[in-house]
Amino acid sequence: MEAQTRLTNLERDDLYENRINPIATFPGQGVVVFGQKTLQGKPSALDRINVARLVTYLRERLDDMVKPFIFEPNDEVTRANAKSTVDDS
Repeated sequence: MEAQTRLTNLERDDLYENRINPIATFPGQGVVVFGQKTLQGKPSALDRINVARLVTYLRERLDDMVKPFIFEPNDEVTRANAKSTVDDS
């Protein structure tokens, strides 16, 4: 399998600078996504796919872990129990 169009280094660089991860074929590697940028406009850690996916994963896991505490009183005991639940996971 090969990328349908061969891009030059300049074309790949132009696409990447515009936050588009080009698809390229490299000898010995096959078809690869050449880049890791997201559509995040401002430069930050979240403009990388791996970081954005990690944050999404953590949000989902934390959401599941703390659901039992949503309607509990906002006191030290509840906060300690919620923290313990998260720390033990």
